[in-house]
Amino acid sequence: MNTEKRKYFNMPILYNIFLLLFFLVMLPFIPFVYLFSKKRRANMLERLGFKHLISPKIPGTKRVWIHALSVGEVKSALPLANAIQKQLSESLSNQQKNLTNQSSNSNIQSCYELIVTASTRTGFNMAQELFAISTATTATSTKSKTNKSISTNDTDTSVKAIQVGYFPFDLPFSVKSICSRIDPDMVIIVESDLWPGFLWHMRTKQVPVFLVNARLSQSSFDGYMLFKNFFSSVFCLFQTIMVQTELDKIRFVKIGIPEKNIRVTGNIKFDQPMPEIKNLDNLKANFGGKYFIAGSTHHGEEEIILSVFKELKESQSLKQMSEY
Repeated sequence: MNTEKRKYFNMPILYNIFLLLFFLVMLPFIPFVYLFSKKRRANMLERLGFKHLISPKIPGTKRVWIHALSVGEVKSALPLANAIQKQLSESLSNQQKNLTNQSSNSNIQSCYELIVTASTRTGFNMAQELFAISTATTATSTKSKTNKSISTNDTDTSVKAIQVGYFPFDLPFSVKSICSRIDPDMVIIVESDLWPGFLWHMRTKQVPVFLVNARLSQSSFDGYMLFKNFFSSVFCLFQTIMVQTELDKIRFVKIGIPEKNIRVTGNIKFDQPMPEIKNLDNLKANFGGKYFIAGSTHHGEEEIILSVFKELKESQSLKQMSEY
């Protein structure tokens, strides 16, 4: 075994040992955190893998696991989940038609489930709201189906309702517990929340993992470059990395990701459906004139926007004066 391979195999072991030691050091404080921190108590047992919100996988079912860190990433995942549901439904429908045409006695027992997880309570709540689901209800109904014997004469080709749960802490026992429960056939991580232990576990299970809507700010890139070998090995665990811009692609390549594993796909936040505006004429009448809107700004950007607005306003005023 060459040096590079030894490094790869040793890295997960050393990483897991470090996390377990850290967990043991923090163990005496966990009961106090659980009792006095409402925020941590809300999802601690679920993320440790001691409590499950996702129902067991039905035999013959394939699961696509979409993970989003918090509120922003969950919102970004909505058009992606809708597109996956549509694609799978069409694929299964065509598959069923082909089998029906081939033989009237052809049987198929195939369905897909979409599993959505978040790391924060707010992200979890947003996922439940956006995907219009009650996790407890779904888990109960799915569990009742599991108890029924599956007849080989039944035809079941569908995309089941989405279930919502929590992403595990990157501890070996937590990752193993939750991943065994979900038992995914594919994992899609939206934007961020990258955990080496989870990715290594998926690699050992031969489950493909995709990173979508990925971006690398200058500060993140600088940080990754300080530990280039480590982060290169982690990002290479993704089957494909789908980035927002060409600049993001260049930065990933500099970290050490093969260019063939990177795709520039744009920002899926822009794929959100536009709400229908009713009574547009009344809206124009009530809010006549021109408006300058800046949404989702970050620290320091407001000053830049106001400066540009001031220049535009002055240039517009000069233009109007020249017309008289």
